Amino acid sequence: MGGLTIKRLTSPIQGVVDMSRIGIGYLDLLGEEQENTVKSTFNGVVESINPIDGITIKTSAYALDLVAISNVQEDSKYIVGEFVSLGSGNDVILKSVDEDLQGKIVFAGKRLHPDLLRDIFEKGAKFVLSYSMDYQNFRNQGLPVGVIGGFGEIYSPKEMIEKITKKNHTFAVVDVNESQIFFLGGNIKDGVADSMFVQNAVGRKVISHALGNYGMLGEVNGVEDDAYISVNWENGASSIINVGSVEFVSY
Repeated sequence: MGGLTIKRLTSPIQGVVDMSRIGIGYLDLLGEEQENTVKSTFNGVVESINPIDGITIKTSAYALDLVAISNVQEDSKYIVGEFVSLGSGNDVILKSVDEDLQGKIVFAGKRLHPDLLRDIFEKGAKFVLSYSMDYQNFRNQGLPVGVIGGFGEIYSPKEMIEKITKKNHTFAVVDVNESQIFFLGGNIKDGVADSMFVQNAVGRKVISHALGNYGMLGEVNGVEDDAYISVNWENGASSIINVGSVEFVSY
């Protein structure tokens, strides 16, 4: 409108241009209908469908708090995709240069090195998750990375690593603002030994010192292993968090 600018628009499909709404800023393309079959990796209930938001699905999820997330430049505060685990060791190496990680959320093992990080993103990954990473490498690498446990050469609980690797090929969502990752359709409660710590921790009130929900109060509803607890937070959410990231309170 007005003839002041010229823009070239390239359509991804064939069709007929409809300019009946050009006066209010819309250029429509009347194309052929296409039908695609998408197989979901989780179960849920479809709540709504519209052209703007897409399909809204309600489902259970397994939530895990992250210590830190770096350099996420997404328009949305959520990063979604298939979760792929490359292994659980300290020095994970991609076996094939042809391995396709396009659009995937990738777990790189106990410790993430810069060379492996670049290799993963060159293969098309959307987000990389690791239990630990050198702090300076984390600050300087300039790519979207999530750290679960902390920085440097730190202890990584075997049980927690195994639980994460078992989520291989499930659908995951990274909540950037809350520093959390959700594994959809995975509301799983694992049994643990009836130890003195379990008896004393369940039902206790805690306050979070983690970045994503700092200062929030919650109640412990389970113990995942020696280093992680499951907490119901005051905002109605629940997550798995390192016991070192909370303080037990009484009031």
